[in-house]
This record gives sequence, C-alpha cells and structure tokens, in this order.
Amino acid sequence: MFVVYTAGPYRSAQGMHGVAQNIERAGSVARQLWAMGFTVICPHKNTAFFDGADIPDEVWLAGCLQLVGRADILILLPGWEHSSGTRIERDTALAKPARARPVEGGEMGEAAHSVALAHGNHLAQRRIASHMRPMLIETESTPNPATLKFLPGRAVMEAGTRDFASPEEAEASPLATALFALGDVTGVFFGRDFVSVTIAPGAEWADAKPDVLGIVMDHFLADMPLFHPASAAGISVPGDDEGGFADDPADADIVEQIKELIETRVRPAVANDGGDIVYRGFDKGNVYLKMQGACSGCPSSTATLKNGIESLLKHYVPEVTAVHAV
Repeated sequence: MFVVYTAGPYRSAQGMHGVAQNIERAGSVARQLWAMGFTVICPHKNTAFFDGADIPDEVWLAGCLQLVGRADILILLPGWEHSSGTRIERDTALAKPARARPVEGGEMGEAAHSVALAHGNHLAQRRIASHMRPMLIETESTPNPATLKFLPGRAVMEAGTRDFASPEEAEASPLATALFALGDVTGVFFGRDFVSVTIAPGAEWADAKPDVLGIVMDHFLADMPLFHPASAAGISVPGDDEGGFADDPADADIVEQIKELIETRVRPAVANDGGDIVYRGFDKGNVYLKMQGACSGCPSSTATLKNGIESLLKHYVPEVTAVHAV
C-alpha cells in the first residue's frame, strides 16, 4: 500500500475560519485517497488547531519533512504555492531519489515503483524506473473553461508553437496522439514550456484531468521525442502562405509593423493563457489572425480580439481598421 502525504496551506488571512477551511479541504482529499486504497498522512488533521501550543514553526516543519521522507506520493492542495512550508515540502520531495518500494502485482508490474506528484485533488500514479526522481506537472486554468495548461517544468517547444485540432493532425506527435486517444480531447497545443489540452463539450475536467496528467507525465519522464523523426517537427507555426493569403507588396511596411506588434505584445500575453495568435494576412485595412490553443473556441476570444488586439493595432498602426479571426 502506497503512502500519500497531503501538502497545502494551513494558516489563512481569514483567521481561524480560514484555518478550519484548509483543514477540512485537506481532510476531504485524505478521505478520498483512503477510499482509493492509499495510506494517507494528513498533517492538517494531525496537528489541527494546535496553534495555541508554544512550539516554534521550525519544530512543526521538521516533523512534517520527516513524514514527507516516508511518503511515496505528494499531493499538492490548491493554494500550495502561497505557503512557505508547503513549498519546502515540495522541494524536499523533488530532491529525494525515488523510493525503492516494489509494487506487489497489479497493473504496474513487479519491477515498477510508484513515485508521483499531482496537482490539486487529482492523483497521477505512474510507472517510473527506480533510478528516476519524482516529477511535478503543474496545471493552470485558462479563460477557456474547456482548456487547461499543463506545465512539465521543462521546455516543450524549443522554438515556435504547434497546434493540433484533430487526431489526423496529431499523428506527427506521439504525445498529441496519446492525448487524442483518450476520446474526449478535441485539441492539443504545444507552447514554449506548456501543453494546452482542450476537451469536448459535455466532458468534465474532473474526469479527464488525471488521465491527461498521467500521459503528459509519462511522456516527459521517459524523455520521449515530441515529434516522430519523419514528421515536420521544425514547422512551429503555419507559414504566411498556409491558410492565409499573399500580402500586397505595397503594404510591406504596414505588415511589418503589425507582425512586430503581434510577436512582441500579443503572443506573449496569450501564451500565458495557454494559446497563441498567428498572423494570416492584411487586406484593405483588415487584419486576419488565427486563434490557436486555448484561444480557439474561447468564449472571451471575441472580446480579446476586438477590445484588446484590434484596439492595440489601431493605436499603433492607423491603417488598420478591423481585426478578424479566420
């Protein structure tokens, strides 16, 4: 039976009411994990409301780190990044080598070892060779409720981006293919240091997130290539003649200004939201852009396009009269 340690914020700016909420949140996750067959160390419950004790924080933390050292799996609860103690627990778990505890039977196999880190309430239990270290895949929400960002803590694309809108397009990438094979995935996007995944209408991230998290973790732990050797891996974004149209040479200076603004002001901003926006063309004052990743199908994309990007381009390039998505 694997030992799971739940790590998350204890103190709260809301006083004892906030502390009680943090304890209950940790306890709720612990109960779910016990029901799944894990042995759970829940420090929130172990030291609940001990604040009145005249014991230095260093003593509490030292004891918790001893327990972290005995755990196979660390679960990071929401808000962990704002807790200095939890950040130390996380760093301690990442620094320790994988524990050599074989799994007795089951789908993981006799030679496998379970060492995993998961984000939020979702557990990713993966097969990892005994010489490997734990890995943290962080997740971030995006303005598009159907899309989540998964950050493996390392570079994904060395340059540019790649967008996959169908299983056929995903054939160039083992990771994208595996994600589409889940069934509910409708889009995969590779950014500089993240993977954005979009699920179908009606699908729930509460159900899909553990599977997506596991596939992403497996891929990067195994150091698998992002693209098949024979694929066009070097094409990071569509070319200007691919799905767009040829710009009028007389507009060369205008187009250069538009592209520079998109590259320096627009793309970095939308990358934070798990997407990308690519220039497709300029014609008679109209700028045509392609939305990718979390931006594609996002309920707020129209507002972003009109109120944000269009206003920006109009301000710096007077020749621009409107911006359209293609």
